[in-house]
Amino acid sequence: MSDFELEIGKNIKYYRQVSGLTQEKLAEKADLSVKFISMIESNPKRNISIQSLAKIAAALNVPLATLISKEDNLKDQRPYTKMLVDVLEKMPQDVSESFSMNFLENIKIFKKYSN
Repeated sequence: MSDFELEIGKNIKYYRQVSGLTQEKLAEKADLSVKFISMIESNPKRNISIQSLAKIAAALNVPLATLISKEDNLKDQRPYTKMLVDVLEKMPQDVSESFSMNFLENIKIFKKYSN
């Protein structure tokens, strides 16, 4: 078992969770079985073809290279924070700034009443 094999399953699981998908939904979008997705995420000895990996990457809307990355910092990131940042980065700058300002104002109000 190599570290590389572990990274693929971990990366698939991470991006699946960031995308808000269950294993079932990912399997459906990638036209693969739920059992296969589960095995890839949990069993590092499971072989995966480049075709299957490409289907998963497309279903997760991430580059294939992202899934085979050895980036160890994935486990340290907060999935929903990353998702929020990704969405904000895709918005036009004025919309992103306005949304962020409103969001921060709501946080201030929440803090005021949560004490």
